[in-house]
Amino acid sequence: MIMEAKTTFESFTPVKWAAPRQLKNTTFVPQTRGSWDANSVIVFFDLVVYIEGLIGVPDPPTLISDSLKSSSLRLSWEGSALPLPYLVFTVQRRVFSRTSQWETIPSSSQQPLNTTTFTVQTLKPYTEYQFRIGWILANDFPPYYSRESNPIETLPKGLPNPPEITSIQPISNTSVSVTWLPPSQPNGRLIAYILKLRKLPDGHIIIKEIPISQNPRGYTFTGLQPITNYSLEISAQNVEGEGGTAVVNFVTPQSSMSNDISQKPEPKLLLQGIRDVYVQHLDLLLDPDVYVYNSSQNISAIACHYKYKWVFIATSEGDIIRTGLINNQNLLILRKDRLDLPVVSFLAVDWLHNQLYIVGKKRQSSNWSIKRCDLNGNNLITIYPYLFEKPIDFAADPYTGYLYWVSPSSSTQPNRGGGGLFKLDLNSDEFVNGPYPIPVIEGQDLGPFIVDSINYRILIVHKSRNTVLAVSLDGDITDIRRNTQSPQFENALSIAWYSGIFYWTTGQSVVIEEYNADQDSYYQNLYDVAKVHQPCTRLMVVHPDLQPIPIPMAPPQRVQVIYGQTRARVSWRPPPVISGLGTFINLFVPIDEFHLFRPFQLLLLP
Repeated sequence: MIMEAKTTFESFTPVKWAAPRQLKNTTFVPQTRGSWDANSVIVFFDLVVYIEGLIGVPDPPTLISDSLKSSSLRLSWEGSALPLPYLVFTVQRRVFSRTSQWETIPSSSQQPLNTTTFTVQTLKPYTEYQFRIGWILANDFPPYYSRESNPIETLPKGLPNPPEITSIQPISNTSVSVTWLPPSQPNGRLIAYILKLRKLPDGHIIIKEIPISQNPRGYTFTGLQPITNYSLEISAQNVEGEGGTAVVNFVTPQSSMSNDISQKPEPKLLLQGIRDVYVQHLDLLLDPDVYVYNSSQNISAIACHYKYKWVFIATSEGDIIRTGLINNQNLLILRKDRLDLPVVSFLAVDWLHNQLYIVGKKRQSSNWSIKRCDLNGNNLITIYPYLFEKPIDFAADPYTGYLYWVSPSSSTQPNRGGGGLFKLDLNSDEFVNGPYPIPVIEGQDLGPFIVDSINYRILIVHKSRNTVLAVSLDGDITDIRRNTQSPQFENALSIAWYSGIFYWTTGQSVVIEEYNADQDSYYQNLYDVAKVHQPCTRLMVVHPDLQPIPIPMAPPQRVQVIYGQTRARVSWRPPPVISGLGTFINLFVPIDEFHLFRPFQLLLLP
């Protein structure tokens, strides 16, 4: 049959297209040129199909050694073992991607190739390509393609293109979040992104360099001035240097919060004693303590929901009780047999979505677990069951969208690593195979912390350095108490923060800062805890500013209006997702408090 095929190809040049059919027992007798009839064309096409079956799927092209450059390379491939005198080739390429389309590379003569090597030009540096060869068995017949090659990456050369800024939006009057996409042409291995923020018109430049190892796609600038013009430049850096710059200008909004102190309630300290919970003035010398709860059992954890004026209390027996911050009406919301955590160490309230988080030791296990229920103790589920040691501290913050905790530095595996500060997206449901905690700070001698929600940062005690660090959600770390005289942070069990001043307990004492403006220094005043309360293991400031309600600073997107004679339909979408915050805050903030409306609403026109 091979000889028959050879005779056919040597005798005829096909010029027509015909529908394929199976070649069975048809005998094709060679004819002279120019004497084609319809049946001959059909039979010839069947012969082509038969030959394709003999060839099989051709092997992919391969890279010729030492031909790879930043913008070109040379390919070779095996031809046919069959004598096919009219066989020619085309070469196709595509960027290595599931969505990329194949494109045919024209030869210098603009004609198919009759050789089995080809030089590919005009490639992009540091880019992966795939190639395949089209076999053309006869004129006017579609190419018969080989298998695609393995990805081939061109050599790096040149500086990267600018990143693409996808959004920039305020998240408060002093904070702005920016997101971006990587350069379309990095031209080499990226090392870092460089962000340059400048106050217009002639302010100093703040430079932030983010290593590519952090896989950054966004960043949040804090500490800005309200109603102020800024310019932001973003560039990428590869091994050859810093590339082109993307620039965007923006204006921070005015404050949406009232500055009238007279309208705000007075802050109070809520303290956890050994068998009681009590409230005191921030100046411990002014008012006597007021009991919120007394118990015959030891108290292991407390939390407070300010809006509802509720305090949640965990007892040493493993029960969870809810009482009023003012009226002291006690209600057992979770019994120990249902909670199934013999030891409860931490409670935390999600004040936006009305959830209670519980951290406790699992029964007949050395692990600790995070559970969640509503404020009535219903809908109890396990969020994360793999804390290998008791955390040093724990908090829930729906404003930033995360759970936070500190694992001891001696911890062997809080999440495939050592101790440190970790966060877990509040949008984590009942744990199956993830998500896993994200390390914020790893492997340091950390102590208790509080979340400064409004400023999108965590304020955390560093025990061995005897100071407090401010840690942004992007991982920036600043020592904010270098100017403290005789610091006493190393023994803190629990820490609170209000209006720039820290409060903490050592068990036997409560320590309060005092700021001396003339010396720009902090001093610390120590107050002994009454014996009846010792040890005082936890304290917090109760005030609405510490459980803030987020207000959208960015406008809604894709606003559309369709008018009728007496009505109009208005549609819109929520503001863009804020980079660096948990998805829970971006997706599930209550409508009545976040001032978002339903996607469609009818308006009556006058």
